[in-house]
Amino acid sequence: MWDGPFRTAEFETLARAEAAASLAALAGIVVGIVMLVRKRDERALFLPIAFVALAGLAAWMVERTVPLFGMTGAVLAVTLAWRLRAHAVTSLVLAAAIGWHGWDQVRTLADPQWRIAWYLPPPSADENVEMLAWVRANVPAGEPVASDFVTSAAILAFTRRPILNQPKYETRRSRELIEQMSNALYRATPSELATFLRERRCRWLVLNRPLFGATAAHIGGLRPEELARMGDKASMQMMANEPARFAHVAGFTLVYASRPELGFASYRVYRVD
Repeated sequence: MWDGPFRTAEFETLARAEAAASLAALAGIVVGIVMLVRKRDERALFLPIAFVALAGLAAWMVERTVPLFGMTGAVLAVTLAWRLRAHAVTSLVLAAAIGWHGWDQVRTLADPQWRIAWYLPPPSADENVEMLAWVRANVPAGEPVASDFVTSAAILAFTRRPILNQPKYETRRSRELIEQMSNALYRATPSELATFLRERRCRWLVLNRPLFGATAAHIGGLRPEELARMGDKASMQMMANEPARFAHVAGFTLVYASRPELGFASYRVYRVD
C-alpha cells in the first residue's frame, strides 16, 4: 500500500517505459497466433502468449508489475524464434541484448553522479538515527507508538517498542486496522485523534512529514482540492511549517522535532496529554 503500488498505470507512462517490450510482445502475440492457427503442433505456444497478454494487462492495472511484462515479452520472442528454427538469429539477438544491457549497467554504475533517487528520499539517515535513538531513550519499554506503517516498522525493528500500525496488509482484519489508523491520522481533528489513541492506550505519535505528505493521496485518500478545507484537522496542524501551529496542537505536547541541520526537519513526536 505504501507509495500507492496498487495504482493503475497511465498508458502514456506505460508506453514510454515499456515501448520496446510492448512492440516485441505485440509482434510475438501476432506471430504466435498465426503459428497456432496454421500448425496444430504449436499449441504449446498458447501458454506463453496468454502469459504475456495477462502480464500486459497486469502492468496496466497494477503499475508495480510493469517489469514482469518486460521480461515475459523477451521470453516469448525467444520462444517464437526457437520454434521457427532460427537458432543462429536467436542466439545472436540474445547475446546482443545481454551485451548491451551489461554495457549500460557498467556505464551507469561508473557515473559518479548516478544515484537511485528512490533509495534516497527524506528523511535523511541522520534524522532516522536521531529519531530512533530518542524513542529508545524516552518512550518507556512496552508502551506502543503510533505512526505510518513504514516508520512503524523501523520503530519496531530498532527500538523494540510496540507499534499501533503494523506494516502488513495481507488479511482483511489487518487492512481494516490500517484503514482505521489512516483515517484517524489524516482526517481526525486533534481531539478525535487524541481520543482514538487513548482508546488504544497509546500516548506517543511519530509523524514522518515527507512520507506523510507523499502518501496523502494513496493512503489518506486526500485530493489536493480538499486540503484548503482541512485546516482544523490534526494532520494539517502537525504538518505545518509555522512553529505557532505545529508546536501547539490541542490535546498533544510536542516532545521532539528533528533538527533542520540534519536534513529536512522530517520527524515530529507528540505525546497525548
